[in-house]
Amino acid sequence: MNRDSLRPGADVALHALLAANHRLLVVHGLRDGLEDLWAQRPPELAAQAWNSWHRKALRSGIESMRRFAQNLSPYLPGVLAHRRCPLGTHLIRGMNNKIERLNRRADGFRDDAYFFLKIRAAFPGGG
Repeated sequence: MNRDSLRPGADVALHALLAANHRLLVVHGLRDGLEDLWAQRPPELAAQAWNSWHRKALRSGIESMRRFAQNLSPYLPGVLAHRRCPLGTHLIRGMNNKIERLNRRADGFRDDAYFFLKIRAAFPGGG
């Protein structure tokens, strides 16, 4: 539950609920920390935030939270890569669509090197 989406007065009930249930308080705090991690822009800060969050999740004493943190770990390189180069799926899908149109228009290139040259020419400035 996002605090921003609470209706007026509901934050009092949320605070009472969190005060009554320590495990829920811990999970709620870890959830907020994970949200903050996604907001970190420089990859170095995101990596530091991840290390801090991961340590807290593993020490939380909540088995499901520990499993969640361990399951999330392999995705960290992708998250950090997204911090460096924030490409949305719409952009990637558009690029794939353009490449597919190139392939269809040429009815398939027999020479892979030539096909990759055509792709590079379709996306100038890509390095």
